[in-house]
Amino acid sequence: MATPYFPTFLLLLFLSSLFLLEQCFISSVLKLPRSGKNTSFPLLEVLSEFNLYLSSVFSLSQVAEQAGLTNQGQVGQLEGHYLLCSVKPASVAGIWSKSVWPGDVLAAHPHVLWYSQERVLSRSKRSMAFNDPNYPKQWHLHNYLNKGMDINVTGVWERNITGQGVTVVVVDDGVEHTHQDIQPNYSAEGSYDLNSNDPDPMPHPDIQSDNHHGTRCAGEIAAVPNNSFCAVGVAYGSKVAGIRVLDGPLTDSLEAIAFNKHYQVNDIYSCSWGPDDDGHTVDGPHPLGKAALQHGVIAGRQGFGSIFVVASGNGGQYNDNCNFDGYANSIYTITIGAVDEKGRMPFYAEECASMLAVTFSSGGSKLRSIVTSDWSMRKGTGCTDGHTGTSAAAPLAAGMVALMLQVRPCLSWRDVQHIITFTATKCDNSADWRVNGAGFHHSHQHGFGLLNAWRLVNAAKVWESVPFLVSYQSSVIKEEVPIPTYPDELIRIWKVSAADLRQSGMETLEHVAVTVTITHPCRGNVEIVLVCPSGMTSVIGARRAIDRDPAGYQDWTFSTVRCWGESAKGQYTLKISDHMLKQSQLTLYGSSMSSSEVQDRQRLLEEAMSGKYLDSSFSLPCPPGLDIPPEIVSPFTSNSLKVSLCPLCLSLEVDLKSDINNCVKSCDVNCKMYTIHVSLETY
Repeated sequence: MATPYFPTFLLLLFLSSLFLLEQCFISSVLKLPRSGKNTSFPLLEVLSEFNLYLSSVFSLSQVAEQAGLTNQGQVGQLEGHYLLCSVKPASVAGIWSKSVWPGDVLAAHPHVLWYSQERVLSRSKRSMAFNDPNYPKQWHLHNYLNKGMDINVTGVWERNITGQGVTVVVVDDGVEHTHQDIQPNYSAEGSYDLNSNDPDPMPHPDIQSDNHHGTRCAGEIAAVPNNSFCAVGVAYGSKVAGIRVLDGPLTDSLEAIAFNKHYQVNDIYSCSWGPDDDGHTVDGPHPLGKAALQHGVIAGRQGFGSIFVVASGNGGQYNDNCNFDGYANSIYTITIGAVDEKGRMPFYAEECASMLAVTFSSGGSKLRSIVTSDWSMRKGTGCTDGHTGTSAAAPLAAGMVALMLQVRPCLSWRDVQHIITFTATKCDNSADWRVNGAGFHHSHQHGFGLLNAWRLVNAAKVWESVPFLVSYQSSVIKEEVPIPTYPDELIRIWKVSAADLRQSGMETLEHVAVTVTITHPCRGNVEIVLVCPSGMTSVIGARRAIDRDPAGYQDWTFSTVRCWGESAKGQYTLKISDHMLKQSQLTLYGSSMSSSEVQDRQRLLEEAMSGKYLDSSFSLPCPPGLDIPPEIVSPFTSNSLKVSLCPLCLSLEVDLKSDINNCVKSCDVNCKMYTIHVSLETY
């Protein structure tokens, strides 16, 4: 049977003859104007639209003329829809002079099927509005006073990226999880009290009433919005847990347990504490703490690696440097410094060659601090506008990492480090910015720059995992060599050839470390500078005027990220001033990623910054994680930790005598249990 096309054709013909007429009015006055030179016709508040059906003998221009309007042409790509606008009073036809409204003409016109007045529509840009009373004071989230001096997160929130499915644990002095800004997002599964050995990390008020530190950090990360209380967290859709460990004596084993506690529940560990920031301390994680950090990045988060975010420290007024902090210069951590609301280095912030990036915190007395949740104990109000220091910066960074993990859950711990390196932005032109051989800018004051949530999330969306971490380690040079007095210097050179790197397959650098033993009766007089093959210079051991410790440096590892992405091959130069060098060793960490691949990733990420991938259905597949037991049930000792690591190296074992992730044929389990008291302070 033939298909009846004729009725369909008539319908299409009818629809194609519809015209939309728009009469342009901007006033609601319906009277004709008193005539006058250059007087605009009093217009309606809004435009008028008309659908029209015209016979074969009638034209659009005739309709427009009868209504005293002019045809402005078709409306966009809508066939059969036209815009008609009013003309100046001097040229209005007689029908207008009789005060007949054109809408009345069109309504009565036999060829006008329908018309409507088009109104000026009220439309606003999609923006976040919360009823939390102190949200307007959270300048670090939306800085209206200093444009650009915020973390650029609102555009991410508008796309419903709030950290959903991610858990951030605050390792600190406890978290008041009954707090109304925290309770809805609290994760009991990821929490524990290691000071009291129970599952509840509720802080215990002390005489000084200063155990509110962890609660403030938790609020920065995940304070819930729209509850008419206090403020909003940067990743307000994430879960937040607490591990109470700083409210009592801290040992090496206790710290190690904290770093791996519930590491299949907790994705990100936020640590706003470290050794004393007094300008003369050299300390960091001890053997078990180091092993736990390494174990976390290998086995945590189903094999994608726990992400450890640490504060760089607050010893700037003492000329302290975070390379004397073993947590901040570890390759397994993300070290975050602080800038004030103007993007400048605060007085308390420390310089550091191993610092990855900075984000916002307090500045001088006349600058604003961070608004966040606070405990309600000891007559606390539950809200504060006085959270300060790098303690406030690290949780913001942890929250931004949570946003990244929502869009790309399988990012490895090194992927996160790479994305920060690729996306951080310069924020202070007065800082000592240097561009390295791979095109990355770095400053001892600001790392690779200011964290930007929009850039981090867009980069995470398109990021493909980097190749496995590989390393190269020189032989240990033992000697007794006098070091010239500053400003003269002793120079040591390592030449790393392609043959040296062939076994590991390393092409480009990530972290570069130097381990030294130096004797000196006044340690702070020593300065150590490392120069990478590209010529990029890092002050890895800064002079500290008040460090008069006679112990020197005993097998201490300094590190730098300033050579990130550069070719690993070439000559490394160590420059040391003052006293006696006894031992030195160079360690390179990197991957098989080539220099051209680094550049390709840089171009891809800049292309992604428009948001086009974030706004589309684009998605990269995520591999499944490893089936790793959630907890070590047996007593946590150095032996059990090493044994637990061994099966993760493709049926071989992992050598934990060094910080290198190389597989060896057997694990050394004949070691002593270290339990060392570590003095730590919150930042």
